[in-house]
Amino acid sequence: MPVKRNKQLAIIQRRQQVAQLYLQGWTQVRIAEHLGVAQPTICEDLKRLAAEWKESSLRDLDLARDIELKRVDSIQAEASEAWQKSKKPAQSAVVTGEGRADQKVRKTMKNQHGDPRYLDIMLKCVASRRAVLGLDAPTQLAPVLPADHDHATVVVAQLSVTELRVLKRLKERSAPAASLEVIDADTSDPVHD
Repeated sequence: MPVKRNKQLAIIQRRQQVAQLYLQGWTQVRIAEHLGVAQPTICEDLKRLAAEWKESSLRDLDLARDIELKRVDSIQAEASEAWQKSKKPAQSAVVTGEGRADQKVRKTMKNQHGDPRYLDIMLKCVASRRAVLGLDAPTQLAPVLPADHDHATVVVAQLSVTELRVLKRLKERSAPAASLEVIDADTSDPVHD
């Protein structure tokens, strides 16, 4: 049986209050007492709110990512335009005399090679875009081995091929005193390229 419009409005208003009080650190029991409803009702409200917040945060995250990419695109376009302008020859003119007959104009031109600061901005934009999109691998992966052990076995389950290769390279670079053996969990064999 559908809930009447007035009751739906009352539920929405109650959930707004529940959210506000919950975010202030109130317990479910205290919220229920304050609003004059049962604690299971507050529990159900919080479950619904959590689902809404999760859905909203996923949409908000996508929107925030899109906005940040647009900002980076705009900055990069301006830096590119400024870079092109900075490569054009610089011109200056000096005008002497007030009347048209004895007015003299002296023009000078100077070639320019471009301002490298604009290239730096464009490179930073590329790095920002890669970071927003998550295209770069982690910058450092180092094993943490117990001090009293000279050998540790890392069992890898459901890692990507790239992650397995990183672990293998890590093994190759590790000091002889602390060896790292990478084993494929499915085959119990050491990982090979």
